[in-house]
Amino acid sequence: SDGISPTMPRFLPDGKSILFVRFEPDGRGFLHPDLFRWEIASSRVERLTRKADLREPDPGPDGTWALALRNRDGLSQVVRVDLRDGAVQAVTEPTVDIVYDQPRVSPDGRRAVYARHSTQNGGDWRLAVRDLTSGAESDLASPPGATVSSPAWSGDGKTVYATVGSGGFVDVWAFPLDPAGPPIPLTRTPGAALAPAPTPDGKALFYLGMQADGLDLRRLDLGGISSPTPEIATLPALPAGELAPAVRPPAPPPPTPFAVAEVPPGHPYGIGRQELFPLLSGSATAASAVAELGVRGGDVVGRLDWLVLGGTGSAGSFRGGTAAAAYRGWPVTLAFQLFDTRELPSRQEGHLRGTPARSGVLDLEQRGGEVRAEWDRQFGPTRLRLAGGGLWTAIDPRGGETANRTLGFLDAGSWTSQSRGLSYLEEGLSFHGESGSSFRRYGGNLTLGLGHDDDGLRLSVRRERASGTPRAYDLVQVGGYGTSLLPDSALAGRVAVPALPAGTLLGRNYLGERAELRLGFLPAPLFYERHRMDSGNWLRLAGLEWRFAIDPQPIVRIPAIDFRVGAARVFDAPLKGDTRLWLVTVLRP
Repeated sequence: SDGISPTMPRFLPDGKSILFVRFEPDGRGFLHPDLFRWEIASSRVERLTRKADLREPDPGPDGTWALALRNRDGLSQVVRVDLRDGAVQAVTEPTVDIVYDQPRVSPDGRRAVYARHSTQNGGDWRLAVRDLTSGAESDLASPPGATVSSPAWSGDGKTVYATVGSGGFVDVWAFPLDPAGPPIPLTRTPGAALAPAPTPDGKALFYLGMQADGLDLRRLDLGGISSPTPEIATLPALPAGELAPAVRPPAPPPPTPFAVAEVPPGHPYGIGRQELFPLLSGSATAASAVAELGVRGGDVVGRLDWLVLGGTGSAGSFRGGTAAAAYRGWPVTLAFQLFDTRELPSRQEGHLRGTPARSGVLDLEQRGGEVRAEWDRQFGPTRLRLAGGGLWTAIDPRGGETANRTLGFLDAGSWTSQSRGLSYLEEGLSFHGESGSSFRRYGGNLTLGLGHDDDGLRLSVRRERASGTPRAYDLVQVGGYGTSLLPDSALAGRVAVPALPAGTLLGRNYLGERAELRLGFLPAPLFYERHRMDSGNWLRLAGLEWRFAIDPQPIVRIPAIDFRVGAARVFDAPLKGDTRLWLVTVLRP
């Protein structure tokens, strides 16, 4: 479900439910293995733990608890999990020197067996039996140099079965406990005998047999087996050194122990060591072009990320400079951006007749700053984002009166997806609103997508509205492209359509619709979209566009990047019959 596969299944004692492990993301998208219970008859799945980092569960005889393996921060331990409330209790202490694997509970629930790897025993995997009441632990004798894995209890709790790799063979062995005795090989195969699972009555066991054509499920009759058969006992071991790497060669001498020293006292990380990286980006369309040059700085974990950019280009493009930074040391990201830009849409290249941009009402210089707080979290397949802040701008329109504009803004969005095999369904809903002294502007976008493998269809609808007494540059604009020089709140009233010149449409009420078809054999998705302002005529266009976006990657010193490249044909006035090309890059800290 949702693209996350269940793993490591184990039947609960009642035979009606299965305990399994599934990797689930935390709020920041990191995956943690957790325990789930599947009730087979009702198909109900219940999550038992959260961010517990548990693997290889094995339920106790009453089904109310289980042993599991916890690997966290490089430490390994065996834990006991209450299946009623998800509480976790340590059975062994977490350690980096010993690695545990595949804990299995005895039928009476009093003992556990698990595979254990330690440098103290020569680096081999061995089996250990632990009394769960007293904590006493003992090793099970195994052939010299053998590797032991996949332990399983017999139904009466007197024998442990396991896979043993020794002398070039991988076979199932029996380890008698009550009474104790030497291990007994049960198979001898040129392939491998893996993952033994005895039947409760002790008369047989199942195992996976690996042959040249793959894995088979096999059943071995255990009736009367109490000692090695002559055929197995007298087979010679294969020479180890000549068959490497198919057979493990003799172990090298142990390495020199690491020198032990006191850990020096720590010190506050602060903003970390700042590393610089040059930036070069830009955008080009049929109407204008701009080149951006600057530098990005920040620490290796991305607590503080900043960039300084300058841009210049054709007469109708964005020109100016910006300094932006984001601090991610708290649950809420704090960001600011200072800018000083000039934009002259009336001087764009190409045919502008009949567009609001031609009149020059959108030509302006603006400088100011934005302060933003953003909360972004991942919950399973769902991502939530909430942002808010303020924008101050001093605007100098060409041929108009200089004005100071202060506004507050709020952005919110939710995106989720579901999948079954290679098929998927995705939904997205976002909203934004800006409030100034003389106007209000708000809008939203609804997206629905479905697909299978590399093919998919995505539909989206966007509405925008401005109220009050907005100036021309406060209205909703259609056309143009984004820029790294201005913050998102300064561009909130613009519907970026790189195929159209900036200011192609201008008004109070906007409606846009887009359909995007992705086909695996095409290099970019096909799209059809149309735009309408104030209940006027539709402006339609179609083409193909490839989009690429990544979040900041501080370890390689790259800021957030939004990249678009495409081509489209316009079907309606004022650009009817034009074929337009574009390439757009936007950078954010």
